[in-house]
Amino acid sequence: MTQARLRDMRILIVEDEHMLGAALKDYLEGEEAVVIGPVARLSEALAIVTDGQPLDGAVIDVNLAGEKSHLLAEALRSLGIRCILTTGERCDMMPAELLDLLCLEKPFKFSALATALVA
Repeated sequence: MTQARLRDMRILIVEDEHMLGAALKDYLEGEEAVVIGPVARLSEALAIVTDGQPLDGAVIDVNLAGEKSHLLAEALRSLGIRCILTTGERCDMMPAELLDLLCLEKPFKFSALATALVA
């Protein structure tokens, strides 16, 4: 059961597909996480990170309306914040510098995402 482990974790959702972002938010809130977002724009997500909002993890779509979210993933990693990448493509197609981050190919099970956030 992931619920106790996700309780009060502050998770940033960066997803440009409105329905998926809303579903992720509902799921994580159901697991008692504190959800920031979802945000659909890279600039908005970067502002949240640079403003110093406390975060325990992030779920980031690799491609945000044509913008690659690699800078965001790098910024989160440099802060020691757990980052889970999601993509509609193959995970092995990620840039080499991001291959060490956990990547989930869409569609993925929300339970797998929850487990990855607390791993």
